[in-house]
Amino acid sequence: MFSSFLFDVLVLGTIYMLFSMGLSLSWGVMNTLNIAHAEVFMAGALGSWLAARHLGLPFLPLLGVAVVTGIVFNVLLEVAVFAPIRRRTADPHQAELSIVIASIGAGTALVVLAINITEGLSVSIPETVFERKLVPLGDISATNIDIIIIAVALIIGTGLMLFMKFSRHAPALRALAHDPYTCGLLGISASKLSIVTMAVSGALAALAGLLLCLRIGAIDPHMGEPLIIMAFTAIILGGVGSVGGTILGSYLLAAIVSATVNYGEPSLAYTVPFLVALVILILRPGGIFAQGQWERP
Repeated sequence: MFSSFLFDVLVLGTIYMLFSMGLSLSWGVMNTLNIAHAEVFMAGALGSWLAARHLGLPFLPLLGVAVVTGIVFNVLLEVAVFAPIRRRTADPHQAELSIVIASIGAGTALVVLAINITEGLSVSIPETVFERKLVPLGDISATNIDIIIIAVALIIGTGLMLFMKFSRHAPALRALAHDPYTCGLLGISASKLSIVTMAVSGALAALAGLLLCLRIGAIDPHMGEPLIIMAFTAIILGGVGSVGGTILGSYLLAAIVSATVNYGEPSLAYTVPFLVALVILILRPGGIFAQGQWERP
């Protein structure tokens, strides 16, 4: 039914939104295309699984474990890898390429570590930690984790949009996106802002990883890889650096995927969105909802 379709779009779009916002933030503010974002997504779920298995932590503390896992990994990546590359590379474009390659290497290392931890098997959060239950919503088949995903993501999405629009730090972030060198001349610490941005990005990815694994019931070392491509598509639709655009792009992408699965050919579910993104790139390279203030020279 159409109401069920809309609910599926809402849940799927919310997962896309949480994952894509973190990538869009680091890409738009710092011009850092962190391919390891997919592995941070997986690490948040895996870290929570380890905490639940060995420490017996309940659901709410596991959310904190996921967030901390994402923050720690991304901050370490920024401090130990990305920042030194920027300092030692005179050409910004060469630095961007080096960062992409470095992030692929870091992500691969994290996948190998996860495979060793799980012995190459899919694992899941114990049901004693979180029991999935059906929630009656008229003629819609929903679970309690669906409701939690929507509530958490909408709160975070709204908060991030308000922060980027009204916070006193927002102008500094926009300045960092436009010209990091001038930021330093104005007394703005580009390094500190970069660390904060990467921390938020990692927290969003890891939180999305835990919520998705609770919904599908499995954690796999490669679980983030399909989502990184979908995130690129959502960001292209919304415009790099536009938080609001990424949110709208994520739900638009979810609608396209769900419509393809439910009313078209399921095997094309991941092909049609790319074709749409290709058309958008040709007609409006900055994205449908791109914001001029985030554009780099």
